[in-house]
Amino acid sequence: MTLLNVNTYLVRKKMEEIGLSINTLAQKSHISRRTIKRIISGEQDRTNHLPSIAKALGTKTYDIQKAYSQKQLDTLFGSNDIPF
Repeated sequence: MTLLNVNTYLVRKKMEEIGLSINTLAQKSHISRRTIKRIISGEQDRTNHLPSIAKALGTKTYDIQKAYSQKQLDTLFGSNDIPF
């Protein structure tokens, strides 16, 4: 199982664009409402559910995937360093 980094902003934006509620996204993706809430709030920024969420949103996994999590950036560059 591969954990993918979630771009929570893009998930929320796509939900808003197509008028999808948390409950409906949970039903369409077959993921619990609680897990969906944790993902879109950023509480859970890595998940193996990203392909299911993308399919429910009518998009591709890479469209809602973030290249690096904040934790990974902090590990790579230090929490006070800005890489760009």
